[in-house]
Amino acid sequence: MMSTPAHIAAALEMDQRLTPQEMYAIEQNLTHRKQNDPTFNLCVGIKHLIDLLDLITQMEPDHRVAAFLSKLEDDNLV
Repeated sequence: MMSTPAHIAAALEMDQRLTPQEMYAIEQNLTHRKQNDPTFNLCVGIKHLIDLLDLITQMEPDHRVAAFLSKLEDDNLV
């Protein structure tokens, strides 16, 4: 299980389907939320992350980051 923004960022980097800018935006958003919300909890399995990447890479690049973050929330992973 990945439980920190750095874990997610490392997995995204290894996967290589997102641009460096998209990966940075996701990591920064998760880091900001962790620093500012004491109830923030991140728990994502690698299979779920791969499924999520399969979904968002079919989208327009302008919507990928927002879709990724929204889907994490929808699935109660953050």
